[in-house]
Amino acid sequence: MDLYVLAKDGAQAQFLWRFIREQLGSNGFSRVKMTSSRFMPDGLNPANMTILLCGEYWMNPALRIIEGLAFEQRGALIVKVDPLTHKPQWPEVRSSEEGHALTKPGREP
Repeated sequence: MDLYVLAKDGAQAQFLWRFIREQLGSNGFSRVKMTSSRFMPDGLNPANMTILLCGEYWMNPALRIIEGLAFEQRGALIVKVDPLTHKPQWPEVRSSEEGHALTKPGREP
């Protein structure tokens, strides 16, 4: 499973990832990518992706691409990160019918 960290820009994503990584611990993600404003989702499988929204993510034009392509409806797990604690706010229930069999990385449903 791939993890994409979406913030205002790539620099903010890298900065915040240092704090978020501590909260995730051993996460089981095969690849972690910081998304910039030039994020191009060509060839990506939303059913195999988790997107962390952190910092000032609403200012990143890539958010419009993610929303426009309906990544969440196509199986991507989209998780907001608490701005004060840097803890991801994982959804409580995710069924395999929605695309992901995970409720949290490394944990089976």
